Amino acid sequence: MKRRHFITTSGLTVLALSCNQTGKPEPLKDVTATPKLLPFKSESGEGVSYWGPGGDKYEFLVTGKQSGGSTFILHADVPPGGGPPPHIHTRESETYHVLDGELEFMLVGKFIKAVTGDTVHIPKGTVHTFTNKGNNNAQMMTIFAPSGMEGWFEEVLVPVKDKDEKAVVYTKKQLDFMIEAGPKHGVAWRLSPVEPEK
Repeated sequence: MKRRHFITTSGLTVLALSCNQTGKPEPLKDVTATPKLLPFKSESGEGVSYWGPGGDKYEFLVTGKQSGGSTFILHADVPPGGGPPPHIHTRESETYHVLDGELEFMLVGKFIKAVTGDTVHIPKGTVHTFTNKGNNNAQMMTIFAPSGMEGWFEEVLVPVKDKDEKAVVYTKKQLDFMIEAGPKHGVAWRLSPVEPEK
């Protein structure tokens, strides 16, 4: 039977040694050899941005590549009336933090209001959407965990080329493509009306 010993050789380096059948120790993989993620700062306006179909603008703040797959974070600028159709994420949870404005969230048929400073958490597999019910653009931070949903944004949405340009108006063909591409990225769109629970 093999026995393993874990020896700390420095403050950061850990070597695992295993005794083979001859009783001689064999060095195993040095766990510090795995590439480490480095902390970073994301400057305002530096992330790539995409237009949503309702005039929403989404700026990537942290991608899965940057976070080792743990999170995807974006900033959403949502105009009055903006927001996505009802949908479900099958792979990740989603957390919204309202930075400014007023949004109405639909969560499994129930409607709630979220205003500046409020946070709404959506577990994976939950039907949800949001709409800006205010008169001004709402600002929101959205966190997906784990990452992966950014692939849908990159595949189907139109990149913002100039910060002063007007929102893109999507064609029916483009909208259909967004829906069709959803399952590949773990999102299922529920386009039929959802009645609120009483």
